[in-house]
Amino acid sequence: MNRFMRCLLPFCAAILTALATPAAALPALSPPPATCTAAGNAAEASLGLPANILVSIGMVESGRYDPFSRRVTPWPWTVNIDGAGHYFDSKQDAVAFTRLAQSSGANDIDVGCFQVSLKYHADAFPDLDTAFDPTANATYAAGYLNRLKSQTGSWNTAIADYHSAVPDLGLPYQRRVLAAWHGIGSVPSAIGDINIEAPDPVVIMQAPAARLVKVFTMENLPPVSTRPGMPRVITP
Repeated sequence: MNRFMRCLLPFCAAILTALATPAAALPALSPPPATCTAAGNAAEASLGLPANILVSIGMVESGRYDPFSRRVTPWPWTVNIDGAGHYFDSKQDAVAFTRLAQSSGANDIDVGCFQVSLKYHADAFPDLDTAFDPTANATYAAGYLNRLKSQTGSWNTAIADYHSAVPDLGLPYQRRVLAAWHGIGSVPSAIGDINIEAPDPVVIMQAPAARLVKVFTMENLPPVSTRPGMPRVITP
């Protein structure tokens, strides 16, 4: 979900100008750095997720450097518009920016601490005010992560799939989240033992292209007549 880059959309300049005008100026309501972290930890505990797994995802999704704690922490007023990320000092500004983006035809918008996509999770929140609420955002994200884990049986795979089921996108993301989690220092041994430099074979085999590959062993070789013109692939 996290794809921060320079904004190239035509409406960005107009949106930022509108937010800067006195009529749209709103008092800064900067939350304490622990807002997303506290919401994430509460959601983890409620659903029985490993401690700090969701917070680590938040650090990758919406992480912002906090000059007071001198640490990167998830930021609740974060918006990603078609790959361009933006941080705001207040919930009101983030909501206003999102509404303008929607009216301007933005295709994919990710919001909040854990960057929930309003396109792919259209029913996640009743309104934008709720979408940017750290507790609501964390609760939905934790539930989604839990569903991903139930589909594959692996937290490592669930982390990758949270971003994308496409290995080329999901695996680098998985490594970034695991690195953030290691930085917090509370990765369960069953998860932390994974070599974050090595690909996750479960994720790779989920790829549509991988499912089309037929591998035969000496025990299950089909009759030659059933595979005309195909190379004979034998594994040890």
